[in-house]
Amino acid sequence: MGALRLDILEKLYPQLKPVQGGLLIKEKPRAGEYMFGFNGQEKDNEIYGEGNSYTAMFWQYDPRIGRRWNTDPYSGKYAWQSPYVAFNNNPIYFKDPAGLEGEKPESKLSEMDLESKDTKLNIFVIGTGKSDPDPMSTLSDDDKKNPATIVLYVDNVESLDKMLGELRNTYGKEIGNVYLSSHGNPNEFSFNIGESKITQASQLDFLKDDLSDNSIIGLLSCHNGSIVTGGAKTIQEIANRLKHIVIGNQSWTSGSANPDEEIESDPGIFSSRTSKNFIPGQLNKGKFTIGVPTNGKFQYNNFVYPGGLYQGYQMRISKEGAVYFLTSQFDKIAIQDKGTISVEPPGTYK
Repeated sequence: MGALRLDILEKLYPQLKPVQGGLLIKEKPRAGEYMFGFNGQEKDNEIYGEGNSYTAMFWQYDPRIGRRWNTDPYSGKYAWQSPYVAFNNNPIYFKDPAGLEGEKPESKLSEMDLESKDTKLNIFVIGTGKSDPDPMSTLSDDDKKNPATIVLYVDNVESLDKMLGELRNTYGKEIGNVYLSSHGNPNEFSFNIGESKITQASQLDFLKDDLSDNSIIGLLSCHNGSIVTGGAKTIQEIANRLKHIVIGNQSWTSGSANPDEEIESDPGIFSSRTSKNFIPGQLNKGKFTIGVPTNGKFQYNNFVYPGGLYQGYQMRISKEGAVYFLTSQFDKIAIQDKGTISVEPPGTYK
């Protein structure tokens, strides 16, 4: 068998040009010709034709099947999916500029229709880690586009702080209620803002400059208001540091709750039966811890509650981002010096 003549190869592969010595090289893009395509990666048009192959630092990607040629260097981190998966199996939502793992798109305020939003905005913060789904994915577009609310997707505390600052200083918005949504822990007080793990009150000090006079902080993660894990005590500390009311769920939180729907849910199938809050979380389903700053007060349904910890029932968030409860009065939570807890129903405390 002989080799194909160069003139035949030129007809078959016009992007290849003969050079001295009979070798073939790829013709470089001409001036003005754009080299990049999907995901901002360089096109390898000589492999499978125009737009059918892309290259990045850690992969060769075939957009026709949504798969990579080589195995993912981080495949051990995602043992539940194929090592040839790209974009965490969701190329519409995730980005992957280096070919390593799917990354959530940054919430770019400049791309949002902020002119249609109210001057005072209630903020829903979504940031549970790069591979987690959007907990608000069940909300309709109308709910997400409500003029009184905005959804921010963040990577960490720093990105949230930056966005809130831009909303105030660049776009002239006033920050209303702020709801932080991620995964909670049934054994300790913790939740995430993107990849930043929050375990103590001082980590939320960055919110001081952003909040309005009547802003409420809603910790929507599971167990954040739990009495037995220290969540209730931490909520009081946050309230005192920020000088704002803070609310946290004592039980599990439904990731699919729509506006005006119940937030609490039953234990998930992966919930540990031996965790600190497993039994208390079931007994306290529908109960929310409310932290009022020591020198502050909370007025609800014509009742005024002085600084301290309270327990409310069946919390809801309206389409406009306002907090309300399906009960008319609140129990008082007292945490003694030795950590013992007492709950006083309405009418027994002043």
